[in-house]
Formats: sequence, C-alpha cells, structure tokens
Amino acid sequence: MQLVSSNDNHTPSQQIGCVLFLGFGYTAHYISQILQRHQWQYLYLPTRENKAKNNFIARGFRNLGIKSHGNLGDICTSAITNNTSHRADEKKTDITTENNFSNPLACPPLYTQHTTEQAEIVRPQFVIKENSSFYTQPLPTSYTDNIIELASRFKHQTSYDINQQIYAQLGNVTHIIITAPPNGHKDPALEQYIKLIIDITPQLKWVGYLSSTSVYGDHQGEIVTEQTECQPQSQRGKDRLNAEKLWQALAQHYGTPVHIFRLSGIYGNGRSNIETVKNQTAMNILKENYVSNRIYVKDIANILFASMQSPTAGEIFNVSDDYPVATFEVNNYIAEILNVPKPKEFSYEAISQQLSEMQKSFYQETKIVSNQKIKDMLKISLEFPSYKEGILDILKDQ
Repeated sequence: MQLVSSNDNHTPSQQIGCVLFLGFGYTAHYISQILQRHQWQYLYLPTRENKAKNNFIARGFRNLGIKSHGNLGDICTSAITNNTSHRADEKKTDITTENNFSNPLACPPLYTQHTTEQAEIVRPQFVIKENSSFYTQPLPTSYTDNIIELASRFKHQTSYDINQQIYAQLGNVTHIIITAPPNGHKDPALEQYIKLIIDITPQLKWVGYLSSTSVYGDHQGEIVTEQTECQPQSQRGKDRLNAEKLWQALAQHYGTPVHIFRLSGIYGNGRSNIETVKNQTAMNILKENYVSNRIYVKDIANILFASMQSPTAGEIFNVSDDYPVATFEVNNYIAEILNVPKPKEFSYEAISQQLSEMQKSFYQETKIVSNQKIKDMLKISLEFPSYKEGILDILKDQ
C-alpha cells in the first residue's frame, strides 16, 4: 500500500473523512497540522483536563469545519460538557431529532424516542471479530457492566451540551482519535462523551485509542509483543490498562470500531532532549541492562493514517521504533552532533532519591517493545527507524 506521496511524507493517499479528536496533546496537535495542510475536516472536543490548554489550542489548532464561526478558543471553552456556561448567543443543541442517516448534519440518536420511559437501543451493524486482539485475553464482565452503567447515566439526556457549530459537523465524523490520558481509574473521554460516541457509532469507520507501552510493566529486558500478558507496576500503567479495557468493552458491547495503539516514549520537534543537552542540564543516568523504547511523532502519524485506511477493529498495536536504547546513548549522540560536552554521568542508585516518582518508574521497568505487527498487518516501513534519524530531522527543522 502506498502510504506516502511525493509532496508530503506523512499523509494517507486518500481522504479519510472528518476526524474527531477527544482530548488534545502533542501528537494530536501534530496530526491536526497535517489535516489542516491538506484542508481535511476535523473537530476537537476537549476533556475537562484540557480546559487549561485552550489558549494554546486557539493558537495552534484550527478547526476547518467551523473556521468561519469565530475564535476556536471560545468554541473549545463552550464545548466542554457538564457545568459549562455557554456564550449568550449559543444554546444547547437538542438531540431529539429525526433519525435521518441520509442527512449529513443529522446526529443519529442512540435512544429512539418513545411515549414510554423505556428506550430502545439502536444497534449498529458492526461486530468485533472474535479472532481479534480484544479476545486474546478474556475481558472481565465488570468492564462491560461499567460501560453499560456509564451509558445508562445519559439515557434520558436530551442535549450533548456542546457548541452548535461542532454539533452540526458530527454527522460528518468518520474517525475518532482519543488522546486524553486516564484520570485515575476513569477515562475522561468516556466519562464526558460516551453517549455521543455510541450515537454516532453506526457512521464510524475507525476509532483509535492512544495508550502506552507502560501497560506491560517490567519484563527485565525481554521482548514484549501485543500477545504478552500485561503486568503494570506503575500507577499510570495500571490506569492505562484499565482505560484500554473500558474501550474494549465499549467495542464489544456497542460495536464501536476501536483500535488500541500502545505508544512508546514520544519525541519530536519541541519534545526531545536537544535543548537540555545543548544547555548542559541533561543527566546521563546509568542503570545496568536498562533500555528504553521511543517513537518519532511523524512515524506515529504514518501508522495511524495507515490504520485509518485499512481498519482492523479489535486489534492492538505496539508503536515503537526498531532500536531501543538507554537514554544516555541518545544524549551522547545529540552532544556529538551539536559538538558540545556529553552530559555528566550518574548511577541510578546514586541519583534515584532526586528523581520524581514518574521518573523513577521509567527506570524501574525495562523491556524491548516489538513493532513487528504494524509492519506485517499495516505494511508500515518506519521513516525514522532509530533515534538518530529522528534527531537529525528535528535539527533540520530547527
């Protein structure tokens, strides 16, 4: 499959429809820039955790579907559900509309309106295949129960409580990218938007949940694949795995075409060790047999676009490059390229008391993340197979 064109190295070869981002972060920002450059529609709905980022979003994230309707920062603010004060000229949009799938602006309701209190669920045609990754390890029924209970909270909800211009575009959404991290044992995107997601499931071709390789836990330097049992030690790994299972339950019960992507450490322009090495504030922390895994943001975009074009709902993919190494090797390479001194070396044992709990957790888990599945199933060839190609590309852009 041809993934790249001669004009742009990071775009799908065909239009993918309208993309809805739930949550906003570094990767979503990069992907949105690609979509904007090619004038493809996308929408953004923030989670409560994203509210503080609205000023950044207004500068860097442009919604082509509603660009004529005013400042995106205002729209994002008014789009946050629950306890939100709307602008005076914007009212909540009622969703008790006719279930008209031929109307691109109609939002198909999950619950068909009846005169009785009992609502009928509109079931989508999509079914997750039983040989997919989601069925490799049995999903505890508690997760399905949680999803059903969460959806039932909104059973009689008559408004999405979102901006009218965004609502008007929901009928065009074919793909969803979820970048919002879990908030403890809860998933903020599901907590706020589960009804919306279920309602538009019949029109969705692809949903991608961006998770983390932290779900695997410590495997003492051994190779982990998508079939490896997840045994997270860190709290963030446990929370990520819990969120994955909630999305799996949503897919299995409601037929939402969910794909899970377990990302290694993300790096790219504005998110690398280049500045700290240049300013000589970086530290080389040495720990025996420790390696870390990473992935360049441009390769993440390529992988997601490849999956969007060839959906395989119910699958889990590791997203990592070909060359896991300890962080000090990356720092030393940067120093060599920049012709500056290498960072000072410290043993992990000597420096651990000065590290945050999150920093410690990175060094307490070591594994080699296999990316063979994305190559076999998605026919991916990484443009940045190691940190060296990625670092050189960042420096070129700077």
